[in-house]
Amino acid sequence: MYWAVENIRQTGGGFVNKIIAGPAPQFLIMIEVFKTNVQTHTQAAELLGHIHRNFTGYKANFDLDDCDRILRVKADPGPVQAYQLVELLEAAGFEVSVLPDELPASLDSL
Repeated sequence: MYWAVENIRQTGGGFVNKIIAGPAPQFLIMIEVFKTNVQTHTQAAELLGHIHRNFTGYKANFDLDDCDRILRVKADPGPVQAYQLVELLEAAGFEVSVLPDELPASLDSL
């Protein structure tokens, strides 16, 4: 899913924020972040090999120092096939879930 925030200038001054959601345009580089239960660098390296063999154009890495044992996957071009990645890691015996996108409450926090 593609999310964007667009600032629209109102007549008479001021801005309105419009959140746009829709299918990802083909030219975008997409990054999906997953929470996992991967514990070791050996496990991470094995899973990265599976990911790179099964999904051409993906670049992936683990952050095992994070409490959520983060897996980041970048697809260039196009969207990350999150459902298929979850199936791949679960078939290898690991728990994995997509971390939800967090949109800022206001553009001031960007």
